[in-house]
Amino acid sequence: MVDCERGIDDELRRVLAKLARRAGTRISGGRRARWEPGNVNNPQDRYLGGKFTEETAWSLIFEKLRDGHAVETMVLDHPPGATGYVMKIRVDANLPRVYVKLELPKNRRKVLGRSFHYSIHE
Repeated sequence: MVDCERGIDDELRRVLAKLARRAGTRISGGRRARWEPGNVNNPQDRYLGGKFTEETAWSLIFEKLRDGHAVETMVLDHPPGATGYVMKIRVDANLPRVYVKLELPKNRRKVLGRSFHYSIHE
């Protein structure tokens, strides 16, 4: 990974949100991922164990993209030169933000969830 920049354009945001919304167009984990929604407290779900699930993690990602949450871009090491899209989402005032990293393959038919875990840089 190298330096992060701020911002993505509206069209890219729409593409990422559209893909994140549908189960058939999103892939969790893979490619040196740290995809751990079951280790992140979900304050909206205190009745079912209080942790994120695959579905609620993707719902959060979709909602934040739709609502204009800040997204940083970064150049990934794996695959070399690919772009990563990073959000740091506050879900609980008493815990670190959730670090989310997405990858959009060149064909733009799927979105890869590379990271979903507490940020270690708080």
